Formats: sequence, C-alpha cells, structure tokens
Amino acid sequence: MHGADLDQRIERLSHVRDSIEEDNALATLIDKVIGGQVATATRRQRLVTIIFNGIFLVAGWLLSLLATPDNLVRLLPR
Repeated sequence: MHGADLDQRIERLSHVRDSIEEDNALATLIDKVIGGQVATATRRQRLVTIIFNGIFLVAGWLLSLLATPDNLVRLLPR
C-alpha cells in the first residue's frame, strides 16, 4: 500500500468508527453479526475436531491390530 492509499483507508475507518459510536443500533447490529460468525466458526471447528478424533481413533486401533508380533510375522513373505 502506498502512503496515499493508507491515508485514505485510515480516513474511511475513522468515519466508520465515528458512525458506530454515534449509532447504538448499528453497534448492536455489528456485535450480533460478529457474534453469529464466531458461533458458527466455533461449531464448525468442534465438528471438524470430533470427526478427526474419530478418524485417528479408528486408525490407531487398526494400526494396533497390525502391530502385534503375530500379525507382523503373518504379513512377512516366507
């Protein structure tokens, strides 16, 4: 970003900040929207965590079945 672009962006953000400070309804709306996005991201992250934990649990269980000495000997060619 160039200096002029940065100055223009700072000026726009200052206007936005002033508008939010003057209008409580706008501030409440912004809080609700951001809060909703955070809640959605949190739910998505929990779901992904549960799915990956389940996959890793099954993979670990399958690897433990293969890792017994008797099963390793059976897999080796004679």
